[in-house]
Amino acid sequence: MAEQSRRFVSLDKPIDKFIEDQKNKNTLSKTRRDVSLLTEFLNSKNESRRIEEIPPKELDEYINEFIVAVRRKDGEDFEPSSLRGLICCFNRHLKACKYPCSVIEDSQFEQARQALEARSKELKKDGKGNKPKAAEAITDEEVNILYNKQLLGISNAEALLNTMWFMNTKHFGLRGCDEHRRMKWGDVQLLTDVNGAEYLEYSERQTKTRTGAEPRNVRAVKPKAYSFANGSPDRDPVFIYKVYCEKRPSSMTDSDSPFYLGINHTKNPTEKPWFKASAMGVNKLNSLMKTMADKAGFDEKRRLTNHSARKTMIPKLNDNNIPPTHIMQLSGHRNA
Repeated sequence: MAEQSRRFVSLDKPIDKFIEDQKNKNTLSKTRRDVSLLTEFLNSKNESRRIEEIPPKELDEYINEFIVAVRRKDGEDFEPSSLRGLICCFNRHLKACKYPCSVIEDSQFEQARQALEARSKELKKDGKGNKPKAAEAITDEEVNILYNKQLLGISNAEALLNTMWFMNTKHFGLRGCDEHRRMKWGDVQLLTDVNGAEYLEYSERQTKTRTGAEPRNVRAVKPKAYSFANGSPDRDPVFIYKVYCEKRPSSMTDSDSPFYLGINHTKNPTEKPWFKASAMGVNKLNSLMKTMADKAGFDEKRRLTNHSARKTMIPKLNDNNIPPTHIMQLSGHRNA
């Protein structure tokens, strides 16, 4: 009986709740918002049925009109990609409700897809579709300014954490906030190769393109960041990692400890530990690049976000004649 209890654990939640918990929270949230927007449109047409209760022919007509009529809260047009995203969310919701047809694939919604195509062309003529709000890559000059202003480096806890985050993004190709937020201390290992050179090796968890649903869909090669033989130590990923390790509370060095820790803000670095024994807040982690840009006094028109560090990585690899297939292994893109 004891052996059996070790092999089969008791369930702490219903199976449907377990399945729901593994779904992407951002995707679920966007789907709910977009379905609510379509429901609002249907209500304006005195249609009280839920979208999954409406027969395909009628729903196709409603979606046709919705695509042409919908606007943002401020009255501005949607980007074409945003309209496609709305359609995808409707389809995701209907699929979850066991709806008999696919908005994206089946002939019953051919006209809805034609309406989307026509509206996208119209928006393109008006200058939409060029991703004007896309994040920009941070330049080498801007990186130097961040170091000079001690927003990057090892002079204080904030600079050290910013640099550790920047190094992880630049060398391991991590995306935005979620992949950083899920990181654990044991995901990065300090190793030595056969020539005695030190390097960091990253073992990724769930990502946007590798969710874990397909066990064989894993990185063929683990990303590595080698120590620099020459140059400034505060730009060396291995050196930064060692300093960050030294400044972490001893209770936060287990492999399952959160990688990014809250900062103990103090004018006297010797007064208390640099970092708290708790994870950094999601909002703080999600705005590291923007906060640095604001403190550095960069042009407000520059669209610098957490994604900017990742966008810096790919052109640099390409400029150094790294093959696209190798860049894909670092960036996580599905195709070249």
